[in-house]
Amino acid sequence: MTTTTSTVNTLKLDSTNAPFSDAALWLKEGWGLFKKAPFKLFLLMTLFAILPGLVQLLPAPIGLTLSKWLALILMATVWPLLFNLNNQRGFSFKHNATVLVHSV
Repeated sequence: MTTTTSTVNTLKLDSTNAPFSDAALWLKEGWGLFKKAPFKLFLLMTLFAILPGLVQLLPAPIGLTLSKWLALILMATVWPLLFNLNNQRGFSFKHNATVLVHSV
């Protein structure tokens, strides 16, 4: 059983029998979220792919291990960034950094 969360409602779906309309709604909401800050999100996701790649250039096995941990940490920050983008109708690196610092 898979839980799909959207801004409209929360649905419990069996992933093998999920109707296409639910998938289309999920994609539509994701596209709407991306359209709020396309350049910042694109640059952020590109940066999150490039940084672990650069760390991976360090000598083995340290470079490979560190790059995987760095990628994990960077991708874990995507959820709060997208959550703030959805709730505040905007995207600010400064605001998100201060929220993360104050919450710790």
